[in-house]
Amino acid sequence: MKALSLYLTSFNRYRRSRGFGVHSPFAYYFIKRVIKESCHYYSYQSIDCTAKKEGVSRRDTRLLFRVANYLNPAAMLMAGESRAALTALKSVSASIPVTCSVSDTDAVTRYLDSHGVDRPFVYIDPTARFPYETLLQLSREVISRQGTLVIGGMKCGNLMRRLLKDTESGMKYGMTFSNGTMAIIIGDCKLPRQRFALWF
Repeated sequence: MKALSLYLTSFNRYRRSRGFGVHSPFAYYFIKRVIKESCHYYSYQSIDCTAKKEGVSRRDTRLLFRVANYLNPAAMLMAGESRAALTALKSVSASIPVTCSVSDTDAVTRYLDSHGVDRPFVYIDPTARFPYETLLQLSREVISRQGTLVIGGMKCGNLMRRLLKDTESGMKYGMTFSNGTMAIIIGDCKLPRQRFALWF
């Protein structure tokens, strides 16, 4: 059923990916200049090399880098053990600390506590070995603090898709950009609640 749904919505996803039908200036800019950006970035070589060694998508890893680079958070948290994702996040800036945790709940708590009221940036992928309730609580906490949540590896199983659905269920503001493989949720309270299914 999911494959049929993707096929039936492919034309609309393609149009939105080109900016057609997107009325929000922020969403239009984010789609055209971050998600669909085709220019070469300074860190692509090292990111591509690590992605190839790990056998993960170079396109998704580059996108994670572009999103983090555009938002330029004060600190980042990665829940998982993907070396390619870690390389992408660390390539943004040497001055931005990246906390990496596979299953240490204390590390997540320390990250959120030390981050204060600033907008957190969290990347979660299927290699994270946290209980599902912990992941959901983390996701909702990020949105409540007007942060950014990136969920990767959604094709690897239902857990990440379920996390996206449950996180979105209580949202009153913010935008989601998703292609079925990766989802980016920007929880800014100034943004209206919108969801963009794209082709990227």
